[in-house]
Amino acid sequence: MKNKTLLSGKHLLIFLLILTISTGSSGCQRSAKKHSCDFYDLFDTFSNFTCYGLDDRSFDRIKDGLYDLLLSFHQETDIYHSYPGITNLKDLNDSAGSSPLALSPRLIGFLSFCKDAHEISDGKVNVMIGALTGLWHEARETKTLPDESLLREAAAHTDISFLSIDPDASAAYITDPAASIDVGALAKGYAGRQAMEYLAEEGVENYILSLGGNICAHGKPLGTGRDAFVVGLQDPDGPDGTYNETVSLTDGCVVTSGDYQRYFEVNGIRYHHIIDPSTLYPAAYHHSVTVICDDSAMADLLSTTLFLMDETDGSTLAEQFNAKVIYK
Repeated sequence: MKNKTLLSGKHLLIFLLILTISTGSSGCQRSAKKHSCDFYDLFDTFSNFTCYGLDDRSFDRIKDGLYDLLLSFHQETDIYHSYPGITNLKDLNDSAGSSPLALSPRLIGFLSFCKDAHEISDGKVNVMIGALTGLWHEARETKTLPDESLLREAAAHTDISFLSIDPDASAAYITDPAASIDVGALAKGYAGRQAMEYLAEEGVENYILSLGGNICAHGKPLGTGRDAFVVGLQDPDGPDGTYNETVSLTDGCVVTSGDYQRYFEVNGIRYHHIIDPSTLYPAAYHHSVTVICDDSAMADLLSTTLFLMDETDGSTLAEQFNAKVIYK
């Protein structure tokens, strides 16, 4: 039985040091230079969009367009719920072993990126890991370790080749009836990429977007005297709300993968949610890995990949994509 969990596949607790993210429950807030709006139903997490230099009418139009874009992608990548008029990844999982399923061109593009992510990460980020992560999701709920034999059986149904994509027909299917897709490691990052493309098309110059902690920023917070947005990184060894490093952004993205939020303990050992496909157990290299680069999708991919690698190999991979990495 599958349990509903955050779609993120990782808990990313990054917060702004400057007052650009609203912490109240009042929806949208306005001032002469700054507009801010909270979203509570995207990717099962709290999100915020803050921008500077727009008039009220322009902000309303742009934030509504942004919300519609993100909501539709959230619904398409949801593996737990169905939505009227939308064929999504839950439908793809439910049809595993059956015939190809027609999907939107955007969803096909995302699944193609997922295939690329598997190659870039040398299999460490594998969206066909659903059979395995499902066992660990249940383990966190029951605080009981999965049976070793069940883990090995699930691992037999995680080959990336089980995901077949036909871009020309805008269709995909899962060839193994026991396999399932889990895009938690990549969906928010890809959504951030789409959001930044949309905002660029709309000519929005100064903004910061947080999708549950996946941060995308461009320009600067006008009227604050600052030349960049400043992001604080959660201290993995400290209580919530404490940070041990800051990152300045004028055009880029910050994503962190960590072991300190979604976990359970058995006999004093912590078992977190980022599963290493090579061991079938939570990775044990780092407490957190933060990636800073210019593309949200790549930042999300790299943060998980590097969390599943030692620092030497991870830094070599990061250099290939001009990404900065902070290990804890």
